[in-house]
Amino acid sequence: LTRFNLFFPEKRDFFLENAGTFNFGTSGGFGSGTGENLIPFFSRHIGLSDDGTPIPIAGGGRVTGQLGRYDVGVLAMKTERLGSTPSNNFMVGRFKRSLMTNSWVGALLTSRDSAARGDYNRVYGPDARFQFFDRLELETYLLKSDSGGLAGNDQARKFRTGWRDDELNISAGYSSVQANFRPDVGFLRRPNVTEYSGSLAYNPLLRNSATIRNLRFETTLNYQA
Repeated sequence: LTRFNLFFPEKRDFFLENAGTFNFGTSGGFGSGTGENLIPFFSRHIGLSDDGTPIPIAGGGRVTGQLGRYDVGVLAMKTERLGSTPSNNFMVGRFKRSLMTNSWVGALLTSRDSAARGDYNRVYGPDARFQFFDRLELETYLLKSDSGGLAGNDQARKFRTGWRDDELNISAGYSSVQANFRPDVGFLRRPNVTEYSGSLAYNPLLRNSATIRNLRFETTLNYQA
């Protein structure tokens, strides 16, 4: 019955501008945002404590842009000491290359280092999305975290696939967050969990009916361990 972490969206204009550059692991086609168990980069952890108390930001900067088929984003910030919370340096780097139509491969790096000895956290790994025939979709990522005092069982993985057309939608997914995976610059709703999911929806179109355009029959399955 332990409460999971609660998701509160970012409201600060500086972090909202071009925030999509740093999105990782999902295109939104299978669901994104608060529905995700893991968001590797979540800007609310910069300059705000877990209870929402503002932490002074000494300075920082952000560069985002496109170079041909490449999307690149770099963010660096430094926060000041507040009470028992030490000063921290944050860095986020995002790289993504477009492939074919609505497909891409990319990588993400997040880093937090404090003034306290041995207090650091880094998360890094690749992600990819592929779309074939405008109907078949594949999404995947693999992340690893490095944290002071933790070793082993420090990965997060996800794979999703789906088929979508006018009448038939099928999707299946697998995700896993190991016990020692810790994203200090991200959002993790539930740690140490493995999830299997699937859905099937049939939407027959009634082309000869003047009153009913289509019907929808759907079933979903989610198993967590």
